[in-house]
Amino acid sequence: MTVERVNDIVHSGPSDTDLTRTICIPINDDYSHVIHWAITNSLNPVTDKVVLLHVREVEHAALAYPYFPAHESMLEMEEKLKSSSITLLKNAADDLLKHNIQCRAVSLRGDPREELEFKINKLQPDFVIVANKNSRSLKKLLMGSVSNYLLHHLNYPIVVVPADN
Repeated sequence: MTVERVNDIVHSGPSDTDLTRTICIPINDDYSHVIHWAITNSLNPVTDKVVLLHVREVEHAALAYPYFPAHESMLEMEEKLKSSSITLLKNAADDLLKHNIQCRAVSLRGDPREELEFKINKLQPDFVIVANKNSRSLKKLLMGSVSNYLLHHLNYPIVVVPADN
C-alpha cells in the first residue's frame, strides 16, 4: 500500500540567489545538538542555504484510511502530529536565523527513511548533516537507524553528528 506523500513548506527564507551551497539537515525531537554542531563547524551564512526536514510517522490505523472511513480521533491525532512537526521546524529555523543562516523547513509524512531519501534526492544538496541518536532500542536493531539507512542509500556526502553524551 502506498501512502500519499505530504510535503508542507513550513518556513521559507528570503531570496537565495547568492547562496551557492545547499545543506539538508533532517531533524527529530532532539535536534539542538545537530543544529549547534552545524552552526559551529560547517555552515557559512554567506554561501549556505539549509533545508530542514522533519518526518512525522504515519500511525498504523491511518494506513487503512483510503479503504475505511477515518475515525475522528485519527484525524485529530494527525493534526496534532502535523502541528508538532511544524512547531519543531519553526524553532529549528529560528535557531538558524539567529545566526543569519537562510533556511527552508519542510514537514514530511511517512516512513522517515524512505521520505528523507526521496526528498534529499529531489533537492540534490551539496551535503547532508544527520544526527545519530545512539539508540539501542529493539526497533533500531531490527530496522536500522535512519542515519545508517541514509548512509547506505544516498549518493551525497553525509556528516553524521553523534548524540550528546
